[in-house]
Amino acid sequence: MVLLNHANTDLNVQRLFTKKLIFFQIYYNLAIKFFIGQFGFPHSLNYITDVVTFVIVLLSVGELRAGYYKNKFIYHLIFLLMLFTVIGYLFNLYSPLLYLWGLRNTFRFFVFFLCCTVLLEKKDIKKIIAILMKLLPLNVILCTYQYFTLRNSGGYVSLYLGDFIGGMFGPMQGSNVAMNVYLSILLIMLLAAFIEKKVSFAKFGLYTSMCFYIAILAEMKIVFFDFLIILIMIMLISRISFKKIASFLLGIVVLLGVLNIWTNFNPESSAYLTNWDSIIEYTGKTSYAGTSSLNRLTAIPMISTIFFQNNVGGNLVGIGLGNADTSNIAAFNSLTYATYGDILKYTYFQQAILYLETGWIGLLLYLCFFIVIFFSTFLNSKIRWANNEEYIYILLARVFSILAIVMVFYNQSFRLESSGYLAFLILAIPFIWRNRHQEELSK
Repeated sequence: MVLLNHANTDLNVQRLFTKKLIFFQIYYNLAIKFFIGQFGFPHSLNYITDVVTFVIVLLSVGELRAGYYKNKFIYHLIFLLMLFTVIGYLFNLYSPLLYLWGLRNTFRFFVFFLCCTVLLEKKDIKKIIAILMKLLPLNVILCTYQYFTLRNSGGYVSLYLGDFIGGMFGPMQGSNVAMNVYLSILLIMLLAAFIEKKVSFAKFGLYTSMCFYIAILAEMKIVFFDFLIILIMIMLISRISFKKIASFLLGIVVLLGVLNIWTNFNPESSAYLTNWDSIIEYTGKTSYAGTSSLNRLTAIPMISTIFFQNNVGGNLVGIGLGNADTSNIAAFNSLTYATYGDILKYTYFQQAILYLETGWIGLLLYLCFFIVIFFSTFLNSKIRWANNEEYIYILLARVFSILAIVMVFYNQSFRLESSGYLAFLILAIPFIWRNRHQEELSK
């Protein structure tokens, strides 16, 4: 009996330590890019996250094994995607180092997701979301500082100023990709909490204004589309109430008001939100970062033409996971990227590199993950949430799973440490809620 109690104590200590590593992973990625971009810390600090993820998985083997029997379908889907990448590797036969690098870039977030589902509790998610909310005023300050210090710096930075305004994610190009994920999470939470009467109108207005203020400074046009999607999604898939309808109308008014402010602040940029021809040009005709580069709506057709033409096998399985990727480490730099990467900029869009490396089958399997998350938020509908606050977090995962699909086509959110770990933590919420509910019933 003494030995059994001692063993249980050891397991609890290990579980607590592993949970702390998950917290560290999230908080570290919220901050490290800022220190790299602002103070010149070495980029090699990004790889600490790989070590942390490896240790988390190593310490979670027992929990993952038990979690498999509770959520077999999501495990099978991730395994199927991984198995398909092996088939793609055998189909193309290229450097195994490149395959391992691609495996790292794509699947580190999936294994982190699985660890979150078996280790975290509801209170852990609530704590992280509360901290994200508290960080918003700090980001307003940081983005304001970055805007006024960078806009007169000249050259490339001034030309693409918005790309370098990332708040806590650092004044470096592409930092607003992570900021988009962060703001999307907050906007969903704010609107859901307001509808469920868990946040006051004053707080809702203040925090929503801060989100849009950052979006305007960083020229994050996607945030406005995100907010519209959030409004429509919550209107369609949450519980019916008079306040929900009123909130929807209020949200439309807020959106129109912010667009008007942006038009006065930056007429050229706002045209891509208010003029249909400009929207089409922005998403489908204008290249993203150069005259030869891909764009969001044309990426897959152009890749098909350039790389596969009439090759049915290539269209289905791609050129192999990691075989078009890039890295600061020479051994992980592919010949494909050396030849086409700087010209086509296909790494800028998740859809593009997924299709190039894994074909239609890999891309569809990847998207199926988010679809499964969406429908999993409707499972166990007989569960009676303890209060409206419980339901808010389910709504967060439900709406964010749809936004995640948009992000796959819009940018590279799920290739970056700064946004990927946070996003997959949110996607784990329905499984965390259901697992903890089952544990409560078994007591």
